[in-house]
Amino acid sequence: MKNSNTRAIIQKNQNHMIRQAGGIRNLMADAEAVLPRGTPYQRFYKLAEGGEFLIYSQDIRAYLKRLGYTEDQLKRMDVDKKYFSLMARDGARLYEARMKSRK
Repeated sequence: MKNSNTRAIIQKNQNHMIRQAGGIRNLMADAEAVLPRGTPYQRFYKLAEGGEFLIYSQDIRAYLKRLGYTEDQLKRMDVDKKYFSLMARDGARLYEARMKSRK
């Protein structure tokens, strides 16, 4: 994968989190509950790290492969941390957009 910061990848990650949480309302409530004083990034990192979306490393690896990461790229990275950071980045974007739309 050349760039994980494309609109398509961000949308896939956000949809993935919404599905895994059982809906957008559940996802937002979980994010606020997991770390009440944390930043959106910290909240979503904590959710991902705690197994809110995927628990097993083999499932995380398969998800990253579906996003376009090659086996060679996956061998050279900490797969779990990469997944956590992608969920945190794109979850924070979703959270901030949702909060902005409420105003």
